[in-house]
Amino acid sequence: MNRLLLGLIALMTLSCSEKETYTYFGGEIVNPKEDKVYLLFKDAKIDSSSLDENNRFHFKLNEFTEGVYSFSHGNELQYIILEQEDSLMLRLNTLEFDESLMFTGEGAIKNNFLIDMWLLQEDERYLMQKFYNATPEVFVRKMDSIRSMKIEEYEQMVAETNLSPLAKHVTKASIDLPHFTHKERYASEHKYRLGLEEMPEVPAGYYEHREKVDKNDQQLADLGLYLEYLSVYLDQLTRDRCNVKCGLPGGKLKVYHYSTHRLNLIDSMVSLSHLRSYFMERTAIKYFQYDHNEESNENFIAFYKDLNNGEISPDLKRMHNAVAALRSGNAIPTLELYDQKGEKHNIDSTWFNKKTVFYLWTSMEKRHARKTLRHVKELKESYPEFQFISINLDSSHDEWINTMKELELEGDLHMRAPGMRYIIKHFAYLNLDRMVVVNEEGKVIEGFGNIYNTTPLKYSRVHEKLANMKKI
Repeated sequence: MNRLLLGLIALMTLSCSEKETYTYFGGEIVNPKEDKVYLLFKDAKIDSSSLDENNRFHFKLNEFTEGVYSFSHGNELQYIILEQEDSLMLRLNTLEFDESLMFTGEGAIKNNFLIDMWLLQEDERYLMQKFYNATPEVFVRKMDSIRSMKIEEYEQMVAETNLSPLAKHVTKASIDLPHFTHKERYASEHKYRLGLEEMPEVPAGYYEHREKVDKNDQQLADLGLYLEYLSVYLDQLTRDRCNVKCGLPGGKLKVYHYSTHRLNLIDSMVSLSHLRSYFMERTAIKYFQYDHNEESNENFIAFYKDLNNGEISPDLKRMHNAVAALRSGNAIPTLELYDQKGEKHNIDSTWFNKKTVFYLWTSMEKRHARKTLRHVKELKESYPEFQFISINLDSSHDEWINTMKELELEGDLHMRAPGMRYIIKHFAYLNLDRMVVVNEEGKVIEGFGNIYNTTPLKYSRVHEKLANMKKI
């Protein structure tokens, strides 16, 4: 009997010890931009929660990895720390996303600290415009003073709160990483702003922070501040090493030269798989934004594959192909665009009967839209032989139409793409000042132009005049 009783007690104890624990994350969105909130980890959406009738959302997590997550709503994204048994609630107003964001519940203190540091960093961006002009000694003194004030806040939080090692590491990094990023940027910013021939001589020990930052920190690998620091650090180190080894005059690096050096540096320093892939791919994507030469592009892809076991990601392959398709003389790729009635049109090389300029705008950037539209109005007067077609990037047809009315836009030369991702897929990359110029046969004149650089339009005019002269 005693043995049976002991056995029952043991089973009950085991049952209690195996009780599942959950982590909760939710809150309220005031003035929502869409009907969902997304939860992301390692730069990928892992879950979504629909807003209820009170604009509240809720995530219930079990058996998840503790660490840095992010949530997104509309076009905004914010980082959070999530640990086992947190019960984190937020409230935010999308009209002032970061400024209104406040956390309550278990896990609130560490996340409110992250938000406070983020808001301070936004304010510091204005101070940096002055600090970068200062002498190295003054710059260091001012930066150290700002960091000391933040460290006092951090130490007080640690003394009053039972934070985990993870939370301490991430919150401390929210102080250190922006500080280190500004230090990395200082020399080149100072040289540029003051028009100097050489970089300023910084005090001894200035770059000691480089040894303090783990280039493969698993706990920080998904934090935007960490990615920003490593990106700036890699950029500076690439330029410094190349200037020493390659000895290029004036330290000027061509994009192919710079990008291949940066890839080599990433390959030698970053071993954490998804972090390495992140920097490798972004280096390559940035390269293709600036270099469209066919031979250079093919050499670059071969070099990239050599460092990555012969593989490239689908996104990079898409960009490589899109750049190739938009080279001068090629027929423009087919575009699916919508008119103001919501009807879809396939714009291909057979559609054109006049030289055409495509330009971009979005309702999310109305100031930019007004500026672009004013500029295009002037171009229409200067280049009447071209038709100018705007491509709107709004995913919502109604939002586009409402903004059209607000901006008093009319006519058939305004169309809408299915969204930004669609244009990125077909135009290789997104730049709101982007201009694509096509002749009356639907062949590309300039696939990578800027709406404020009219050289392709002038060249086309001269080329046409010369062609007409030969016919005489």
